[in-house]
Parts: sequence; C-alpha cells; structure tokens
Amino acid sequence: MRGGFVLLLCLLVLVGPARAGYAVDRGTVGNWDTFTWITDADQFAFCGTQRALESGGVMFVSVGAAGLLMSVDVLNQSLPHGQVLPVTLLVDQGWQNRYDAEIRAQAGTPIVMIRFGWDTAAFNALRNGNRLALTAGQFGHDYSLAGSNNALTYIRDCAERQLNRRLLR
Repeated sequence: MRGGFVLLLCLLVLVGPARAGYAVDRGTVGNWDTFTWITDADQFAFCGTQRALESGGVMFVSVGAAGLLMSVDVLNQSLPHGQVLPVTLLVDQGWQNRYDAEIRAQAGTPIVMIRFGWDTAAFNALRNGNRLALTAGQFGHDYSLAGSNNALTYIRDCAERQLNRRLLR
C-alpha cells in the first residue's frame, strides 16, 4: 500500500531509525486516516493524518513536539533525494507563504516535506482551506484539502493532550 510507504518514510524522518516505534489510536476522520506515533521507548512522537490524493499519491500531516510537518508525493517529477527546494504554498488563492522543503524519495517517487514549526497561520490555512497549490521553479501541483478541517483539528487536539499544552491556536 502506497500510503504505508509514505507513512514509514515520514516516520523515519521524524523519529529516526534509532527511535522507531508504533502507531496507536488508529482511526478515520472523514477521508483522512489518523494515528498517534509512539517511540519504542514508549514516548509520544506525534499525531498524524494522511489521505490519498487524486493523483494517486499521498498527503501526510503531523503535529508533535517539534511542531507541524506536511509531506506530499510529487508524481512525475525528477527531484534528487536530499535536495532543499524553495517552494511556495498557496491556499484557496488567499494565504501564501514560501518554505524550504526537503526532498525525500520513496520507491522512485519524490516526496516534498515541509517543516512548519509552530506556524499557526500555515496550520489554519491548511485546516480551513479547500485547495493547496504547491509550486517550485520546475513544477506546480494542486491538491485537494477536502476534510482537512476535522482531520487537522483532531491531530492538533491529540498532540495537545499528549504534550499537555495548547498548540497552533
């Protein structure tokens, strides 16, 4: 299952191979799969959600101690693993910002990974938006954010419970 590969890659990047772990509290919020990632040391790593994209790829979003992270498959592109690529995100022709994305590769498919930290504006744009445009010099992709409000609210609330503090408000 492609989603499993993306999830595994994101987990390895987030928690590192030395901090492998397991998913608990698996569920579904609308068309998004949700879970909590626990390290092998039984410590909270993050709450995550992912959904299949119209393109056949996967979008993954997590909230943990280091903040907000998002990754999306960038199909039919040749991007070298490990490259840092400046990208622009535009939600619903309104909110827009530039970020440095990390390029990862899984089974030959580049994955664009953006670490937002505690960027509340980015979180709210992704949560409340309908469409996400991701552009860089050599490509542009458009993704549906259908159902993101409930899914991202769920993972934020999950991380708040785990970390015992208010996040991304």
